[in-house]
Amino acid sequence: MAADPARRVGDEITGGDGIAAADPAGHGGADAAVGAGAGAGTGTGAARGAGGAGDAGVARGDGGPDEVGGARSGWRSAGCAAIAAGTAIVLVAAWLLPAGLAGTSTGQRWLRALGVLLAIAALAWPLAAWRRRRAWRPAPDGRYLAPGAVAVLAAGVLVCAVLGLRVEAGRGFPGRATTVAGVAAVAVLVGTALVLFGARRGGGGRGGSRRRALVGVAALTTVVVAGASAGAGNLAPGASATSVVADRAPAPAVPATVSRVAWSRAMPTRVHEMVAAGTGVAARLDDGVAGVDGRTGRIRWLHRRRGAVATSVTASPDGATVLLQWKAGRYGRTQLVFLDADTGRIRFTEDGDTPLFSYSVPMTDDVWLSSDDLLEPRARISAWSVRDDRLLWRYRTPAHCVVRDFLSHDTTAHAVILAVGCRANGVEDSIRFVAYGTGPTPLWQRRVAIPPGSNAPTVIGRLAPDGSTYGAQINAGDGSAHQVGFDPRTGRSVPYHRHPLSGGSWYEREDGAVLVHHPDGGTRRAALPGSCLIGDGGVVAAGAVGCTTIDHSFAAQGTQTVQVREFSGRSRSVPVDVGGPFQRFGGSVDELSFLVAAPGAWVVGTGAPVTDGGTYRLVGLR
Repeated sequence: MAADPARRVGDEITGGDGIAAADPAGHGGADAAVGAGAGAGTGTGAARGAGGAGDAGVARGDGGPDEVGGARSGWRSAGCAAIAAGTAIVLVAAWLLPAGLAGTSTGQRWLRALGVLLAIAALAWPLAAWRRRRAWRPAPDGRYLAPGAVAVLAAGVLVCAVLGLRVEAGRGFPGRATTVAGVAAVAVLVGTALVLFGARRGGGGRGGSRRRALVGVAALTTVVVAGASAGAGNLAPGASATSVVADRAPAPAVPATVSRVAWSRAMPTRVHEMVAAGTGVAARLDDGVAGVDGRTGRIRWLHRRRGAVATSVTASPDGATVLLQWKAGRYGRTQLVFLDADTGRIRFTEDGDTPLFSYSVPMTDDVWLSSDDLLEPRARISAWSVRDDRLLWRYRTPAHCVVRDFLSHDTTAHAVILAVGCRANGVEDSIRFVAYGTGPTPLWQRRVAIPPGSNAPTVIGRLAPDGSTYGAQINAGDGSAHQVGFDPRTGRSVPYHRHPLSGGSWYEREDGAVLVHHPDGGTRRAALPGSCLIGDGGVVAAGAVGCTTIDHSFAAQGTQTVQVREFSGRSRSVPVDVGGPFQRFGGSVDELSFLVAAPGAWVVGTGAPVTDGGTYRLVGLR
């Protein structure tokens, strides 16, 4: 009965602000430490359970200010700060930082769920400690429940981050969000250990100076945790991404002819290739892709990643989808990034290491293709949506058949055309053309007989830019060549043309000129300088043909000349400056040149490497 007055006296002395709960085992410090952390700087929860075996935990009469330093040691202050900072950073990584491009949506959902649960547990710990200290007879087995929950959830976040990093690192692009979450989870685990360790050791010290020191320790720990997380996120390979997106805008028409320089734009890195897409061109940079507006030359959208090597940029026939292929470093694994050509927003990403992707990724306006090794029997080809990556259909080659060549994966605006050769009786005497759209049922099939021979035949497709015609040159096994043409929509036979154009037209070179034939039988002719090669940096537009020639001063001044020859007979020479100065190789300049007829402008550029301090420029003509 004597214990009750003692408790009352303790209550009267402390005024209910620093009650020391009796702990038969003498381990009240763990809860008291967290309670002290919750009341930092106020004196609330200052009294602690007495340490040492057999101590009944009687409150000292001079508790309160004199015990603040002992209850909130440097270990515990650092631990509480690490837990708070680590938990906050986990939430930032899970909910605010962009997910890694090589990550998975499942991993991100797990990280978000565990982050929320960790925050709840971290808040519940000081509340549970405060409630235990207010109780007359706290349960001796419950003091480690809250810290145990925090530790388990932090370990779960760490496991989720490690698994996510394994997936991302396997694709070559460890993301910032998973890296930061992993470092923050380690900080929470270390902080939990420090709190429990400091609670057992206790501490001494008195007065406001000790309080200020503890606040300083907590602040320093917070800065260290935040700095370590941010530093690790920035140093993660592939973590630094530069993404700029644009609002939707109508695509302008492709100019029929050009006569002047409309704009000039400095590019952030060397331009390796360009394709017409969106409202202008998509240009492949060293480490990404940029969308340049054909009307103004402004970079409307940009997608780059530090440490990446961009290997290819292609566009769908309608110019609405851009496919970027890149890898982490020169020998990393390839990743496919599908972007909206108008806005530059990422639709989805895919792993790109298959035999087919080493050459190209066939794409229509609606689907893109992946496959097994096409040279193996019974190869499987899969078609996926270019908008949401849904599987649309699969095709498996029949027994004793193979898809004759990677180039046989020809795609028009809405059809994939496969050229399949079979040796049912040991002799390949025909090629079967099969066309698919967005469904598993073939649009049409055609069989073309060829002379048998000892060599395997090859098929080279010829597609019009608008997908209006499809032609194939078949090199048979006996060495003979055969040409066939089809309407991609119906499979109807049409004439074969080596250089098809949109609308059923085609062109051919004839005596130093380009001769354009139209379906109605009409022709148009435009003469070209002998140094121009249409098909190698040249264009055939509605009203003119054009190509680039390299001036003698190109290395020093980056000067090129666009030769324009209209079908009306007029001719123009437009000088352009594509940057520089450029490097020389063995006394000559790498004369790699681009000329693309794109929405809004004809765009000129070069892939020649510049010297130190040089610049790369794209020039728009109108």
